[in-house]
Amino acid sequence: MIDIPLVVIPEPENTGKHGPDRRGLAIAAALLLACGGLTGYGVFTTPDAPKFHAVPTAEVTDAVTGTGTAELSYLAHSESGTATTERSIALPRRLTS
Repeated sequence: MIDIPLVVIPEPENTGKHGPDRRGLAIAAALLLACGGLTGYGVFTTPDAPKFHAVPTAEVTDAVTGTGTAELSYLAHSESGTATTERSIALPRRLTS
């Protein structure tokens, strides 16, 4: 019988790392794709300018009764927000605006 020498090749130690973690890369790629898709959807579906809706208006009748003259003050829509005062108004007065 012939003796054949037995050669034993030791296995490398298992350190638990097998290269880059591909699961982490796949998750990062999926998240990046989802964020990009949502951003693109928001950019391409947003209207260019907001649409302004008409504000309903109504006529207002101002009626002041009595005799003689009066001083009337009222607050109307203005940039400054100050009251308007009319002096020496003859009474009775009825004004529709």
